[in-house]
Amino acid sequence: DITRLQKYDLDEGLKIGLAVNQVRDLVNGPHNLVHVETMSDKAKEIAAKNKLKIKVLDKKQLEKLKMGALLGVNQGSKQEAKLVVLEYLPLGKRQEPIAIIGKGVVFDTGGVNIKPTIGITEMHMDMAGGAVVLGIFSLLKELDIKQNVIGLIPLTDNSVDAASMKPSDIITSYSGKTIEIGNTDAEGRLILCDAISYAVKNYKPSAIIDLATLTGACIVALGDQMAGLFGNNDRM
Repeated sequence: DITRLQKYDLDEGLKIGLAVNQVRDLVNGPHNLVHVETMSDKAKEIAAKNKLKIKVLDKKQLEKLKMGALLGVNQGSKQEAKLVVLEYLPLGKRQEPIAIIGKGVVFDTGGVNIKPTIGITEMHMDMAGGAVVLGIFSLLKELDIKQNVIGLIPLTDNSVDAASMKPSDIITSYSGKTIEIGNTDAEGRLILCDAISYAVKNYKPSAIIDLATLTGACIVALGDQMAGLFGNNDRM
């Protein structure tokens, strides 16, 4: 029935469109309006609305877990780091989940290796990966997706302070691997590695997708109409 099909497509398209616009609002919001607490509060709101399980690990919990990479990036910040963990498990234990992990650097100064003036005004957007995870989790139940999904968002800013990590510092990540800091503006991989390790240890996902904002190099290579994808699974 063409009428029923059109109605379904319209309803689905409207839900997706609203979610995309919510993501854009978060990404476009300046740091004084969209920060660590804003993002964690939004995650709680989405979880409550969709009856999802959520954990928001605070700094004391991250220290207990020894998430040295995320905490290292957070050293120079007045806002304490958080790790948001969302669970959508409609199939229960029958299926290993997909883990979707979004970079949540709510402002990136570059740290001690500070960014040049040109471009730094857009660094409130460095949490776009995390915002996309929130957008996805606002849709999963709405669209009745039959797939177990875990969402993780490591949240911090990357600020300049006397306590900030310095090039040549050595930190220990959640996995136990040590990392020598070569450039404090390479903070995204640090917060993502702790979140990825947490997903692997606690959820044993069938696949991991991380969403970052490595836009500079990708735009040079691909322009602004395509995203760069790096992976080890051609089918995926």
